[in-house]
Amino acid sequence: MLALLLALGLGAAPAPPGAPPILVPEAALPDTFLDPGARELHARAREARGLLEEGLDAWDATMWERVRVGLDGELFRRGRGLFFQERVARIGWREDGERLVRWEGARQEVPVAGWSAADDLDDLDDPEAGGWLGRRLLSETPAPLRYDPGSDRLPLFGDNGGSALDPLADTATRHYRYRSGDTLRLQLPGADAPLTLRELRVEPRQREFRLVTASLWFEEVTGALVRAIYRPSRPFDLALDTSVRGRARLLVPPFTAEIHVVSVDYGLHELRWWLPRRFVFDGEARLGGLAAVPVEVEWELSDVVTNELADLRLDPDSLPPGWQARERMAPRPVADGEDPAPGDSVRVGVWVTPPDRELLEHGRVQGARPPGGDAFTRSEREALEAQVRELAVRAPGLGPQLSWGLGEGLTRYNRVEGLATGIQASLPLSGGRTVSARVQLGWADPIPSGRLELRSGGPARGRTFSVYSGLTSSAPQDNALGLPASISTAVLGGGPSPFHRASGISVRFDARPGATTRTRLELSLEDQRAVERNTDTHIRRLWSDGRRLPPVLPPDEGQWALVGTRTRWYSGQDPDAARGFGALSGRGGAGSSQWGQAELRLGSTLPLGTEGRFGVAAEVVAAGSVGSLPFQARLFPGGPDDFRGLRIGERSGEHMGLARLELGWGRPGARVAVFGDALRLGGQGADFRLRRASTHEGPDPGWTLEPGATRTLGAVGLGASVLDGWVRTDLVRALADGGSWRFLVYFDGLF
Repeated sequence: MLALLLALGLGAAPAPPGAPPILVPEAALPDTFLDPGARELHARAREARGLLEEGLDAWDATMWERVRVGLDGELFRRGRGLFFQERVARIGWREDGERLVRWEGARQEVPVAGWSAADDLDDLDDPEAGGWLGRRLLSETPAPLRYDPGSDRLPLFGDNGGSALDPLADTATRHYRYRSGDTLRLQLPGADAPLTLRELRVEPRQREFRLVTASLWFEEVTGALVRAIYRPSRPFDLALDTSVRGRARLLVPPFTAEIHVVSVDYGLHELRWWLPRRFVFDGEARLGGLAAVPVEVEWELSDVVTNELADLRLDPDSLPPGWQARERMAPRPVADGEDPAPGDSVRVGVWVTPPDRELLEHGRVQGARPPGGDAFTRSEREALEAQVRELAVRAPGLGPQLSWGLGEGLTRYNRVEGLATGIQASLPLSGGRTVSARVQLGWADPIPSGRLELRSGGPARGRTFSVYSGLTSSAPQDNALGLPASISTAVLGGGPSPFHRASGISVRFDARPGATTRTRLELSLEDQRAVERNTDTHIRRLWSDGRRLPPVLPPDEGQWALVGTRTRWYSGQDPDAARGFGALSGRGGAGSSQWGQAELRLGSTLPLGTEGRFGVAAEVVAAGSVGSLPFQARLFPGGPDDFRGLRIGERSGEHMGLARLELGWGRPGARVAVFGDALRLGGQGADFRLRRASTHEGPDPGWTLEPGATRTLGAVGLGASVLDGWVRTDLVRALADGGSWRFLVYFDGLF
């Protein structure tokens, strides 16, 4: 994941002046070029690839590169940093193929483990302890030196991973269609005539991960590539794009990776050569609904010098003390018909690094972007992503994509449906839109669930129109239909999560106004109905005879026009610094009754002491309601994200105040904590408790609905976590209502 799509193969370096002859690729299908201008521009660009290096003896530049890999989720309190790297080097290219690299600065961090290369600065004066960072850099080729202008492949997963087909490759015309796009004319200082840039739009014939949708800009006269914006025509899917097939797909957790946008810009030097100037990659991998892994890669070149053999101080025999050097060797070229001599090789590159201390203390990696900021601003990225999404079209013969098994949450287990499974079909439409339909049926419930959706836009701004009918969790924070809850219900009997059936239409708007902010607004017209417990089957009954699943408390039936919104934000991913996070949500309805509800969550983590071994985390929640609240819209505190002394559905109220405090010890990679939770419930109907009965008497044998006179509840416990709280386990003791013990395993802990 740390080197996703470091691709420069769409084209690369310079082009000579003058218009090369027009070449049309052989075996082009009749509908390959959708207009004569596209045919001419494509042929000119292909011919230019063979002349890109003509007249260029050498170039040198300063490279700045940054890689960010995060860890996030739809309902996470805060995002986490999996990996961060920033590097600076002076790099050079020579006509004879030699590559030169002098690393000047670098830093690496793994925030979820609380590790940074700078933590080892005190050891770097010891020759036996230092030098590992420099040795690692000696083995890595800077991205701008990796490109091969004549390659037919685009790397997608690093240098040794999969690849996509270049739209200028010899066989590309059997896999892509081309049409002319916009035209731009620029008057540059010193140029006799304006530069004319023309866009070539690339459409894949099939929706395959290894085919791209692209916007390629070329100089009209020379055919040199000026800008490339592209993305795969569909996300990577582990079940589709690997050897996993057939029945094995039912057991494979859904893993997908979507590349939102890749963009490479080129700069004109001496009014003759186009060289890479800046690059950005933005993508995200998803492991079902458990986690999202956003990946950002960007680099830029500055201080470019052409046709001057600059002294990069790379002679391995004359380096200062503490510097390291590595020569890159390759077999010596031989003439046709000759056999290469064993061991006969030539030098094709030199990499050098200063001591680790100098790398880590370099000013440009110590906080420190230059005044120009990032290579691409966030608004530029969003504009690029929107542009490449608009290019997406439905290719003829493109059928629906089918999902089943564990993918897309299609298989689940609960006390209403029993074991439910289904199938989903999705179909790409023009303008980057996707329509999908799913149907699920449970063996214990004769009423199927279904949903028809039309999605448009991307991660920055998206819209979803839905028509649906099916089982719904009444508690917004409860993922009662997810895989973890399904396993808990099937094995241990689960908890009393509230359910109701909802049918209606909705429109949802999702936005990310900032890198650390998510916002959602949803409007819907909905009919809500009661459901019943239809099964008591679970594995624990094999040794706990008579242990029934909880009943489903009846909701208030009716029809409502609903509105709901939620904004989540967080600041900071450094576990050795103060971090804040919060969420503001609201929902309301009009129809069978009028009601409204709002909730505010605020929290923070703060390290204590200079060593960072101790820390404190706190979270407060305030929620209230107005109007005639239906039962299914009440507050159901409990579970890992609320009051840990209750299971969701045991108690409810119209108003709620919650405070959570934790004291932790250890590093973010592995930590233990003691904690306490305090809950205050209020409003009408806050005085009941649904709990497991000690006898089998009552209206529902094994369960009882009794007065819950205590409205202030407390709980204490001991927890342990890994990866900065991404995976958390708690042993909890409730201080009221019988003082029961609970063991929790969940994601996204405070610590």
